[in-house]
Amino acid sequence: MEKNFLEPLSAGEEVIFTCKSFGSHPRAHIRWCLDGQSVTSKDVVAENGNLTISYHQRRSSSQDDGKTLECIVTNPNIPSFILKQTYTISVHCK
Repeated sequence: MEKNFLEPLSAGEEVIFTCKSFGSHPRAHIRWCLDGQSVTSKDVVAENGNLTISYHQRRSSSQDDGKTLECIVTNPNIPSFILKQTYTISVHCK
């Protein structure tokens, strides 16, 4: 199930978080961090290189509750320019 950064999760739910970057030249670099530690992701780049979409997939658990998930976007030509989207994970247990 694809989630945005506003919805609470249910424990045991398989979720995919999505982060998009438009208009970066060269293409944006996107990475994901959970409580400051890099986590795996998959990037898809549009044919013209103008759109980069990154996906982070995980199975939520009660241990994720309160952790911070960040999507961090950078352009290799402008290292000081960083865009972040931060989500504090809320996990509801059954």
